[in-house]
Amino acid sequence: MPRRKQSKRFEALHKARWTARTGSSTAVTSTSSTIITDNDDRNEELDDVTATPKRETQSDSDGTMEVTPIHFQKYDPDFNLDTPEGRNSGELPNSNSIFLGQVSQMCKFIDQINLSSKCATPLCHGKLKLVCVSMIGQQGCVTLQYDCTGCAERRVTFESSIKHETENCTAVGLALQVAFICSGAMYSQYAKVLKNALGMYCAGKSIYYKTLALMYPHVKGILNDMCEQAKESMKQKNDSELGSFKNAVTCGDAAWLTRGYHSQNATYTLRNYQTGGLLYYKHFSQRGKDDITGEELFEGTSKSAEGFGAEWVFKKAVTDEMNISIHVQDNDSTSSKALLSNFPNCRIILCSGHIARNHEKRLKTLAKQKFKKKSQVKKYEKTHPGIATVKCHCMKDDIGCFTNGFIKAARINFSAIVKSVGCDQQAFIDRLRSLAKYHAKNVHEWDGEKCFFHDLTVCDCGKCKKSDITCQGKPYKTKNILSCPFHSLAYEIACEAVIDKSKQIIHEDLEPKI
Repeated sequence: MPRRKQSKRFEALHKARWTARTGSSTAVTSTSSTIITDNDDRNEELDDVTATPKRETQSDSDGTMEVTPIHFQKYDPDFNLDTPEGRNSGELPNSNSIFLGQVSQMCKFIDQINLSSKCATPLCHGKLKLVCVSMIGQQGCVTLQYDCTGCAERRVTFESSIKHETENCTAVGLALQVAFICSGAMYSQYAKVLKNALGMYCAGKSIYYKTLALMYPHVKGILNDMCEQAKESMKQKNDSELGSFKNAVTCGDAAWLTRGYHSQNATYTLRNYQTGGLLYYKHFSQRGKDDITGEELFEGTSKSAEGFGAEWVFKKAVTDEMNISIHVQDNDSTSSKALLSNFPNCRIILCSGHIARNHEKRLKTLAKQKFKKKSQVKKYEKTHPGIATVKCHCMKDDIGCFTNGFIKAARINFSAIVKSVGCDQQAFIDRLRSLAKYHAKNVHEWDGEKCFFHDLTVCDCGKCKKSDITCQGKPYKTKNILSCPFHSLAYEIACEAVIDKSKQIIHEDLEPKI
């Protein structure tokens, strides 16, 4: 279609007028503005018009197509917004609903009004024109002002968000700030996303931290309610029952805003190990003003925050007459000392997730090693005499037996063993030792025993079920085989280091969680 004809057709579509079936002129009145048709009776207004669309064959005398709106009755007692008709009725379910939009769409909406209506002032043929755009101080929102070009009677102002009743910010802008704060973002991340990435005007730093101060008592109240509910559920149990308030099983750890305990903000939490419910928490901050929380800034180092947080939390538990029998944590010594100073009879269980991560780190260190060190020979020559003569023959171009695939599989196998043994310490020792000594070397039968990880024969056709192999099958083969004597022995030593902590990993009455 030529551009000239396409442009005329586009203009004709925008000149479509709204009219009733009888063809009489109508005016639709709303709370914000009045839309008047082209006819002479411009001051005639009808409220709550109900009509049906005209057929395609019907038209006005000037040849333009007539479109008639469909409105549902506003005061129908059987009308419900939950019905499909209600959702498409044109009525907002809530005056404070928030929708995504663009400023350009609002401009197009005003352009459509200019094409289909005229000013209500007699003898005025002016149109609405954008005269003012205000974005500064709107925290990502915008205010548009339209004035009539022919008179001063008609003015339309669009505000994308209302002002908050008590705070000097918009409702949508405040909601954005709350969302960023709840996600853990400070002002630098908030400004980077809105201003640099999206090109929006955002709130200043003082307003952002004022919002943080506004949120603080509400967030603290929510956390305190969560803690009270978790403690109340423990108090409902018998005192002798494992997991009750007088025989508690807890887990605790510290978290930093920047991972790696180098952040200036840290939080220590104590939870119910069996349910995950939050029991106590303590937050530390080394910077900023202390007029929000009413607490003094933490003067210690970031690393020491875990020990101080643990001490505060366990003292709070003693004040509430709580008795911790079993506590699950990482291998941090400061929190252990804080726990035992308040609960001397408590038994500490090491978190299997932290053990698996440390086991993985140790294997990654050994993967880079080609030769045994004198310190290693001196340390393990009694338990592993072969370490003095063993040599590595797999390191070629810095790639040996300890590949990334092997290290990943080693961590998965360790977690599978912890999950499968339950409360059996001896089973944990036997299975982890057989994993390092036999399974990793592709040996699956030895001295009348066999691997517990898998069946000795697996499907060869790819169609059999694991529990019912109907084909001839094939012998199981380890995917990542340790063929180097040095790295095979290194893996055995790494697993024995974990076995030495078996009493701290597996509890005889507590199911482990991965």
